[in-house]
Amino acid sequence: MLEVISNEKLVSSAKMVGRSLQSSLRKLVDKHPTLGDIRGSGLVWGIEVVTNKQENLPDSSLATDIMYRLKGKQVRDHFWPSLRPQAAVVGVMCP
Repeated sequence: MLEVISNEKLVSSAKMVGRSLQSSLRKLVDKHPTLGDIRGSGLVWGIEVVTNKQENLPDSSLATDIMYRLKGKQVRDHFWPSLRPQAAVVGVMCP
């Protein structure tokens, strides 16, 4: 398994895809008033959902709605949203 990871350069590929994903998510957060921040690394990221950026209060109801909408679409078939309700964070994982 380690040989496959090394030979197929999976670590460097994950870093490259992760940087692209981070950039795309940052643009979404900058564009939408109810997305507070992103956190993550590589192929796993969380998007904080808030009532608005000024108050920065978690909005778990909106986060749940976003999660179910994304789950229904499976976001181009390779992202699977998940939710940590107590923090109003929608997780995005790339295989």
